[in-house]
Amino acid sequence: MTSSERTRIAGSESANPLFTALNSALSGWLMAQRTVGIRAPVRSAIRNAYRGHVRVFEAIAAHDAEGADKAMAGHLDIVAKYYWKGMAASAS
Repeated sequence: MTSSERTRIAGSESANPLFTALNSALSGWLMAQRTVGIRAPVRSAIRNAYRGHVRVFEAIAAHDAEGADKAMAGHLDIVAKYYWKGMAASAS
């Protein structure tokens, strides 16, 4: 299952049509960002990204809105760090 598929499923699990619409609208940009972030010179970048998705999905599945919010915020913080490291590496 791809990251985009997991995100689409998470949106349908949340019963929030806005989430699903935004994910669809941003999917191209997200894929480009993910490609840069995964190529960041950081050990375990892919594994850490996957673990972040798992934490978000598990919180949503448990109907834990606060936990899902915290998991997503933590995941996005890590993704942003990987993205900028990837950008810096590609500029070198």
